[in-house]
Amino acid sequence: MPDVFVRTARGAYLSFTRAFGPRSSATLAYRPELTHLGAAQDLFFCVSLTLCAESDIQVLREPHWLAPVTLAFASDRTNSLFAPTRGGIIRFEAEQAARITGSDFAYRRLAAELSGYWEPAPGLVLAGRLRPGWARATGEPGQGGLGLHPQRRFYAGGSNSVRGFAQNRLGPKVLTVDAARWLLAPPPHGAGCTPGQVNDGSCDAGTLPAGAFDVRPAGGAVRIEGNAELRFPLVSDRLRGAAFLDFGQVWSEEGDVDLGELAWTPGVGIRYFTLVGPIRVDVAYNPQGPERLPVITTEVCAPREDGSCGPPAPDAPPSTELRNSRRLRQLDRPVLWDPHAGASFWRRLQIHFSIGQAF
Repeated sequence: MPDVFVRTARGAYLSFTRAFGPRSSATLAYRPELTHLGAAQDLFFCVSLTLCAESDIQVLREPHWLAPVTLAFASDRTNSLFAPTRGGIIRFEAEQAARITGSDFAYRRLAAELSGYWEPAPGLVLAGRLRPGWARATGEPGQGGLGLHPQRRFYAGGSNSVRGFAQNRLGPKVLTVDAARWLLAPPPHGAGCTPGQVNDGSCDAGTLPAGAFDVRPAGGAVRIEGNAELRFPLVSDRLRGAAFLDFGQVWSEEGDVDLGELAWTPGVGIRYFTLVGPIRVDVAYNPQGPERLPVITTEVCAPREDGSCGPPAPDAPPSTELRNSRRLRQLDRPVLWDPHAGASFWRRLQIHFSIGQAF
């Protein structure tokens, strides 16, 4: 999952499946994994668990067990695997992880997917899908659990999701910024903050250009996604077109849910059918406006003769000799993030290339 987290794991997967027909089944599964979050793990813990102190993060850096028990049900009543024109699909999954299952991450998670296909006229197919999801951490760090694992959070945006957004770009996000390069640099190219302001989080990064920031999806505990698509023939049965409207949103917590925040992205696409399924090109419009996003950076330090890095004087002026430390810091003031400010219609278009139908 690019720009979200990097995970390595070793484990096993045990499952029991009961079939209720040719295309319906229920599965009870247990998947214990010794998992390790690498690369951006410190950033994830700081953003998602609000643990930015090095002493807290140190506890979470070590490998931990992720061992959920899952009950899943799936029923496919469509008339075609690659291009259904009638019928529907139901998928449901309930998941529980706790100390009793051998998991250091304790949570509950529910996810569902409902799809339907209708043929109002020969050659025309109306397809719809709804994907709700909910999760809740049942243990806080230091109190019997490590919260909700990033793999089990919900993300949205992409070729099989809300297509007006790039992969995982819809929903909670944070901005990261290079402190030594951007926060200490004087205006107009930098924020002009002192080392003390960077290290205590009072630095204001709101004057920086959009290119100074990297966007990191944080995931959330509640997801709502939906798609409506009209599929129609073009030159032949092998070349078909589609007009669609996608909507969705991800919220950090269930108390944050506001249906007025749903993002709606219309678009059009072309599908070329091959022996391995349709090759798909979709173009969607992103109407997203500005968002206030938190900013994560690192504290800065002064190099020492022995190669180590020590704290600078709080009132020291910006200096090119200062460098970034490994200590994360969330700035007090969020930034009004608007990557589409002043963008033309064409720059708001999101293009996806993929194989297979969106749903």
